[in-house]
Amino acid sequence: SPRSSNASVSVDLICSSRKLTKLRRSKRAFDEEGEDELVPSVRFLGRGPKAIVRPGCVLVAPSNEFHHFYRQSAIFIHAMGEEETDVDTPTQAPQYIIRGLIVDHPTPFTLAEMMEDNPTVINNPLGKSFLFRGGDKGKDGVILLHNNNAVQGGRAVGDSGVFQGGWKGALEQCADGVTNVDGFKAFFNYCEFTEQELEDLLDSEEDGDAWTSVEVGAEFILDPDWDRGDAWRRLRNTLKQMNV
Repeated sequence: SPRSSNASVSVDLICSSRKLTKLRRSKRAFDEEGEDELVPSVRFLGRGPKAIVRPGCVLVAPSNEFHHFYRQSAIFIHAMGEEETDVDTPTQAPQYIIRGLIVDHPTPFTLAEMMEDNPTVINNPLGKSFLFRGGDKGKDGVILLHNNNAVQGGRAVGDSGVFQGGWKGALEQCADGVTNVDGFKAFFNYCEFTEQELEDLLDSEEDGDAWTSVEVGAEFILDPDWDRGDAWRRLRNTLKQMNV
C-alpha cells in the first residue's frame, strides 16, 4: 500500500485558468553524444509494486505509459492523506488520496496572465513566472512550490527540501526583492490517485518496465526551464546509468 501519512490533504486554489497564448520556449542542452545530462544525487526507491511512495518522491513513468498526462512524465508527490470532507456530502467517509505534480509540463502563459484581475500578482516579479500544468484534476487551481523555508505559510513536502504554499509571504518577499523568483514554481491542477488507483498504476508492467520511485534535489523539481518530458528523459537516462 502507498499509504505513508494520516495528515489531511489540502490544495491552495487561488484562481481559474484563461486562454493560452503562444510563446517560444528554449530547449534543454544535450551533451555531445546526444544523451540528456545525468541527474545528480538520485536516490532509487523501487520500481513497480516494490516502489516506495511518500511525500517528496518523484514517480517516473515507464516508456510504455500512454495516458495523455502521465505519458513521459515525472510526477512529484506533494500530498498524501485523507481528503477533506465535502461540505455538500458531510456523511461521506473521507478517502485516502495521493496527489502529485508533473514537473515538466510547461504552459505558454504566465501567472500574471492567469490572474489578470489581481493587481498584486500582475505588478509582482513572481507574476512573470510561467505556469506548469500539474495534472488533470483540481478545477484549475494553482499550487505554489518553492525552496524557501522563510516564506510564511509554506509547508515542507517530506524531506525533499521543497515547500508548498505561502502565497502571501512569497509575493511579499518577491516584491521586496528579498528572494529570487527562480526559487518559485507555480502549477495549475494536479494528479490525484486513490490508494487502489496508485497500486494498479504501480502494478502495471511490460517487458520489465514499470513506474519507478526516486528522490531528487529540490532544484530539479523547481527547474523553471523544463520542456515537456525533459525531466522524465533525464531521470530515465540516469536510472539506466545506475543499472537499476
